[in-house]
Amino acid sequence: MYRKTPIIPPWGGWDNSAPALTLPSNSFKQITNWLINKQRLGAFPRNADMWPAPSGDQNDIILGARTFQDKNGVFHTMLLLPDRVKFLNPDGSTTQIGAAWPSNVVPYSIEVYQNAVYFTNGGGEPLKYVDGSNNWFVAGDVQGSSLFLGKLAARLLMLNTFENGFPFVNRVRWSAVDNANEWDSTIDYTAGATTIPEVEDQLTGWATINNIGFAFRTNGITAFSPTGIGAAPWFIENFSIGPSGVGNAFPYSLSVYGTLAAFVAFDDIYLFTGQAPSAIGGKAKKSIFRDLASSVAPTVGTLLGTLGAGIDYLAYWLACPQAGNVTSMWIYHFDDGTWVNEQLPYGSLYSLTNIALT
Repeated sequence: MYRKTPIIPPWGGWDNSAPALTLPSNSFKQITNWLINKQRLGAFPRNADMWPAPSGDQNDIILGARTFQDKNGVFHTMLLLPDRVKFLNPDGSTTQIGAAWPSNVVPYSIEVYQNAVYFTNGGGEPLKYVDGSNNWFVAGDVQGSSLFLGKLAARLLMLNTFENGFPFVNRVRWSAVDNANEWDSTIDYTAGATTIPEVEDQLTGWATINNIGFAFRTNGITAFSPTGIGAAPWFIENFSIGPSGVGNAFPYSLSVYGTLAAFVAFDDIYLFTGQAPSAIGGKAKKSIFRDLASSVAPTVGTLLGTLGAGIDYLAYWLACPQAGNVTSMWIYHFDDGTWVNEQLPYGSLYSLTNIALT
């Protein structure tokens, strides 16, 4: 009797572009809690290896985190909660640094600058920083706060600012050269601000790729090229200025890894290297946008280069918090060009923002 030997093809990823019976044999109408690596199926890391889900108190939700080295060479891991900052201790416990402030349940923008971590998430609280000591500090004479931070040409930048109680959605403000605690141009002429002209949307993030800065907007991208002129440091050029176009429509979906950025626009998920954005949503796009539409909190994207020590896994992780205490995590693996989906505890999106998987 002849028996045909089954052939296992290289595995594809999530594909809901057609009825299940017509899909290629190596694809999945759904694939949950597995990863595809080098076209092979593998188990997803244990949830216990990820940062634990919050206790249910909004003030216990991690809205940002960053490991940095202070001026004395000591490493610290900072955890940002809606109303306070904590340091993560080697034994897994945490220590609150400084006093609490009014709560703002929006993910933080974070930049490491000259051995300190600057952070902001808009609203009435000014730009702050920690330097490894047992307190946090306001960033000098800063004019308010912003939703996003960047850095370019030895300056720290604030984007989509809040000043004197008013929002300036198209404003970019920058510090003096080598001094993120000086923001007044009358004191140091290398500090300053500009409102991006001729655009009809608002700023939603920043990416520095090579020596160019890119201010992402809801429907477009604006390039900042350093001029070397202290009082006029940027040549500014908009990729698009109209009411529609490819931009970072889901602000916290933007993430940068090396010279690669990924973000979610209104029509697709895109990769960006400084040239024309390239779409990667592919055959999973419909399912991803369904989860984006039903998200109950801000969607957060993160580019990670590894999956644990020594395991290369360059991937874009897009976390969509859903009802029922669940985070729907979409993962695009660059080597395979595939998407998979994981159902994780609510709050996983915040732990992935700046802490790599272990």
